[in-house]
Amino acid sequence: MATRVTLSNLSVNAMVEARGKLCDGGFLEIYAGDRPAGADDPVPDAARLLATLQLGTPAFKAPIGGSATANPMNRELNAPSTGRPAWYRLYTADHQSVIEDGTVGQEGTNLIVPTGVIQEHAEIEVRGFVMAQPKVEP
Repeated sequence: MATRVTLSNLSVNAMVEARGKLCDGGFLEIYAGDRPAGADDPVPDAARLLATLQLGTPAFKAPIGGSATANPMNRELNAPSTGRPAWYRLYTADHQSVIEDGTVGQEGTNLIVPTGVIQEHAEIEVRGFVMAQPKVEP
C-alpha cells in the first residue's frame, strides 16, 4: 500500500515557523538561468546572480494555515548583472547554509519582483515573499 500523509494546521504552521526562524537575518539571492535540481546542489556555473537582499529579524510574520509572509527586507542597491529573474536561493544569516530554492516572477511565483528584467546597477526590491508548507505530502 502506498503511503500518504496529510498534515494539520498545527503541523504545517510549526514547520513554516521553524523554517522562518532559520531565515532571521538571512540572505536571499535572485538568479537568472536554470536552477539546480535541489537546494543541496551548487548554483550552476551558467546562473547569473542578479540581486542579494538581507532579510530582517524576524524574517517572517507568524504563519497562518501553513503560510508566512516575509517582513520587509533590505533592498539590493546595485544589481551586479542584467537578466530575467527565474529562481532564488535562501540562506541563513551565515550566508553559507542553504534553506531553500524557489521561483521568482511578477506573479504566481514564490517570490514576487516588480520587473520582468533586472538591469545591472538597478535598485531591487521584493514586492512579496511567502513561505508555505502544503498540508498533503506526496
